[in-house]
Amino acid sequence: MRRPLGLPPLPDFRKGKAPFNLANLTCQTRFGGGPAPLLALKGLVFDCDGVSMTRAHAYGKSGAAHRYYVSSSVNRGRGERRPDGIYRLPALPVERWVIETLHRLAPDHDPLAVLSRIEVHEHTVQLALNGTVLSPEARGLPVTMDRLRRALVESEQVQVEGERLWVHIPSRLKFRGGKAWLSGEAPKRSRMSQALIKALKRSHHLVASGSDAECVLQQAPSSPHERDLIRLAFLAPDLQAAILDGRQDAGLCLEDLRGADFPLCWDDQRRSLRV
Repeated sequence: MRRPLGLPPLPDFRKGKAPFNLANLTCQTRFGGGPAPLLALKGLVFDCDGVSMTRAHAYGKSGAAHRYYVSSSVNRGRGERRPDGIYRLPALPVERWVIETLHRLAPDHDPLAVLSRIEVHEHTVQLALNGTVLSPEARGLPVTMDRLRRALVESEQVQVEGERLWVHIPSRLKFRGGKAWLSGEAPKRSRMSQALIKALKRSHHLVASGSDAECVLQQAPSSPHERDLIRLAFLAPDLQAAILDGRQDAGLCLEDLRGADFPLCWDDQRRSLRV
């Protein structure tokens, strides 16, 4: 079965395979359909009462399966439910939101390795990040905390509790039309560009077909057009995810990226490109 507009497995370049998984994972989540979730959140999601939320699914009128995370107490028919409590979450938008948020907070780390726990309360969302992954050495913790604080948006806070770094997001998580956003924000409108998505897919194919077993590119493509396209595979993972999810600037087109002399450093790319 063909995977629509997906990316091939990302090869190991320079910093290893994990940082490149974002674009591939986001693509899988956007198109859905697979039996496995994008992000294995089982055992990591908790409701406003601190009860674990388990995976469940239901079938619509068309026969399509829809995945959810449901509070264990609701499944068992036990416990009282708060009027404003969130006890059921649509899986796909939650997984998208978690990936997007984690790569804003820790863009160079694998989301699965970073996330320790997520608590969905009535008016806040709390993410527990794995401090030993973000800062393997204790002396590096101040630098890690400084990076996290710079990645926070207004009203968000971060604090250390043991080996976990808790990020407090003081907004209610809302859902509609397969999307998730925070209260006070407008739902994000998608500007999916098929030309950009196909070019990104093609760039990864060129890298994969021209690399050896150790993922070292053996030679540049023969045509000037393909030499321009192959550079897209080296965009920062979160920038690639923005293109796949239609979150790039409204005026950005393929010719802008093909003609851009963007740097190899991911941080410099984020400052210089309109993605």
